[in-house]
Amino acid sequence: MKNWLKILLVILIFASISVTTYFILKCFNLTDINKIKELILSTKQFGLIVYCLISTLALILLCFVPLLNSTLLILGIVLFGPLKTFIACIIANFISSSILFFIGDKFGEGIAKKLIGKKDLEKAQNLIDGKSKILLPLLFVLPGFPDEALCIVAGMTKIKYWYLIVVSLIYHALEIGLYCFLGSGLINWQSLTILDWIIFINIIVIDLYFLFKLEKKM
Repeated sequence: MKNWLKILLVILIFASISVTTYFILKCFNLTDINKIKELILSTKQFGLIVYCLISTLALILLCFVPLLNSTLLILGIVLFGPLKTFIACIIANFISSSILFFIGDKFGEGIAKKLIGKKDLEKAQNLIDGKSKILLPLLFVLPGFPDEALCIVAGMTKIKYWYLIVVSLIYHALEIGLYCFLGSGLINWQSLTILDWIIFINIIVIDLYFLFKLEKKM
């Protein structure tokens, strides 16, 4: 078996654990969004903190389950509004990305070393490393792709922790911001004039330009 196939095998092991966890939780009806909503509401003033913790745990334990983040976002917007949901989800993504990177770095790499050997793993990592820094941002923006799963993969490569976190925060901020603010009713789109639209579009274009420039420099 080629080295990259053995690395893929390690990734599939994590994917199997994640999917198995999902079906176990589903058997106990713990993936029902209405029950999660009731649990959060029952905690009253601590609801936002509980929502943040649930989002973090879900993103870690179910990181290979696609579209999970979107479901949690919608629930948050309904319960807490766009701004609070945006902040809570950014925090949840930061914590879960950090933990999953650590899991990939420590446990994933450890398993891969046993399968491949230290020297062969380093050769495979060097081969992947050059392309992974370019591919990582592109994979984050693919719709339906399990973003958090990428953090485990990144931990197994030679991608630096700070690079992953910055790229993750940039793209998650854009993704979460689009969900929270564009479709939430926070902005009264009907009241915007042509001049407002021109300014709004230019701000987005300029922000995206500087974000990509920042990412390129790093």
